Amino acid sequence: MMKIMPHSLLMKKMVMQQVQARKITGRKIKSLRREGILPANIFGKKIKSQSIQADYGEFEKLFAKAGETSIIELDLNGKISPVLVSNVHKDPVKGLFVHVDFHQVDLKEKVKAAVPVEITGEAPAEKDGKGVLVQLLL
Repeated sequence: MMKIMPHSLLMKKMVMQQVQARKITGRKIKSLRREGILPANIFGKKIKSQSIQADYGEFEKLFAKAGETSIIELDLNGKISPVLVSNVHKDPVKGLFVHVDFHQVDLKEKVKAAVPVEITGEAPAEKDGKGVLVQLLL
């Protein structure tokens, strides 16, 4: 019998420490990016949308682990907020992060999220040349 572990037991808690409220907006945020600061927004059902800023390097490492489907805890002025990465804007030429949107979630409510599926191995019928595996992408 296979036992399924809860998601919270499988993953280490991911906390983003260096997050502050952001007062700089508009074209002036280019200066933040030069300093290694990533402009971002946090929004959710029961909160007002807020402009924030995070350390670029910390976000880059955390995003590599978490992606858009794992919960990240933002430490914003001592208040911990569980969030999902909602939208990532990248520079099309350099591939660097330009802006991120965080969606604050209520851990007691269901959330819909797109989850990447990775298919590994080869079907036995495909190996024997008796069939073709067709993958439907939506």
